[in-house]
Amino acid sequence: MFQMLSVESCPLCGGAGSPFVPTEELLAMESFGNFFDVYSADTCQTCGTIYQNPGMSDDALIEYYSNGAYRVDHPPNLAIEEKRAERLALLVERFKIDPKSVLDVGCGRGTLLKYLEIYFFSRVLGFDYGYEPPEIDDIVHSKDDVEGKFDLITCIHVMEHMPHPVKELEWMLGKLNPGGTILLEIPTYLCNDMSHLYVPNRKGLEFMLDNLGLEYLYVEGTHACNILIGPNYSKYEVQEVFYTAESPDFDTKKEAYEWLSEAYG
Repeated sequence: MFQMLSVESCPLCGGAGSPFVPTEELLAMESFGNFFDVYSADTCQTCGTIYQNPGMSDDALIEYYSNGAYRVDHPPNLAIEEKRAERLALLVERFKIDPKSVLDVGCGRGTLLKYLEIYFFSRVLGFDYGYEPPEIDDIVHSKDDVEGKFDLITCIHVMEHMPHPVKELEWMLGKLNPGGTILLEIPTYLCNDMSHLYVPNRKGLEFMLDNLGLEYLYVEGTHACNILIGPNYSKYEVQEVFYTAESPDFDTKKEAYEWLSEAYG
């Protein structure tokens, strides 16, 4: 059994929490599962983020990912990994990032890095606590082995697994070249997954980013959001963009290319 510790405040904004009480609408959802029945949770009174309390300790989380237990609970879906990587590579291309060096935090097998290496001839490095069969050579399992700085840092469906997202984001910023970009993709829905330590929402994420004084673009999706952080991005209201993890490209109300072209020329 993994060690569980009390969580004193909201991981995103630091606000105080009160016990989470699911609504009738949530209880009626087929996907709600038994997550919050088994692992108690709080709701932040400042930003509304729902987070596990208690949650796994830092050491327990590292053990969970490094000893293979996570992949026992979540076997990889290689087809979805490939399609997600292709979609994200196209997103990077559309935002004209053209990175010469890329770090993927929580890279898994390195599928996204493989695509970015092919698309942009980038120097790539992956960091992950797990030891899956790799698709690239350059994957390290300790932050101490992440050397140098990068034009693009990606963190895809990983931040919700991080107990200290502000601290982790500050570390990523320290690894970013001047003028570089951090690309986050974060699910924003309830699920029955012990490893999702909180359910991020727009208010909580923007609270965290604003407190860090960051320039960013927030792209709202149906089940996840993308956030591009860096001096090339300013905060402005965005149209809703629809996509799924399974789609190789955007599936939007308006053509995504049309929207991105209007936004970035």
